[in-house]
Amino acid sequence: MNNPSHLARCAQLAMVLEVAAHPKPGNVDRDHDFPDTTFEHFLASAVGTYPVLEEAARSRTGAGALIRAAAEESMRWQRGGNTHFGAFVLLIPLLMAAGSKTQASKIVLDTTSKDAVEFYRAFSIAEVRIDSVPDFDLGESNSSGRIREDGVKLIDLMKLSADHDLIANEWVSGFERTSR
Repeated sequence: MNNPSHLARCAQLAMVLEVAAHPKPGNVDRDHDFPDTTFEHFLASAVGTYPVLEEAARSRTGAGALIRAAAEESMRWQRGGNTHFGAFVLLIPLLMAAGSKTQASKIVLDTTSKDAVEFYRAFSIAEVRIDSVPDFDLGESNSSGRIREDGVKLIDLMKLSADHDLIANEWVSGFERTSR
């Protein structure tokens, strides 16, 4: 079914089921909160981001802006910090592709440097903790300018992280693990 409303609700359900899984060693779940991030923060994030998820299901371009919009909407609905950033990065291209692995791969390959810059903006909005990296470090103020100047696409950034980040690896591998 390619109904954007249905697809958005499926994404919401996936986020709610993921946080409700028990036990999740080292992570927030229905029986384990962090001091500043609780189970309820995750629920509020999943519910509050519905409009962006539905917009993603109607779109075929602009993955970076949609990830940023999801991060912004999540933070409007809760004050627990980064709740679903990884889920947004994984789900947005899949929503845009109506769940088609082939189409999702095409969407990520067609990302632009504007998508990459928007993705970088989303990190700070979502309060994602990051490690320093040698190239295009999120902590460097000139990274976004370099991305634009060099024409670095969002998929190019994912390739840089694919060996140590499962979600980046999904983008690069054509969503193999997700489809299994």
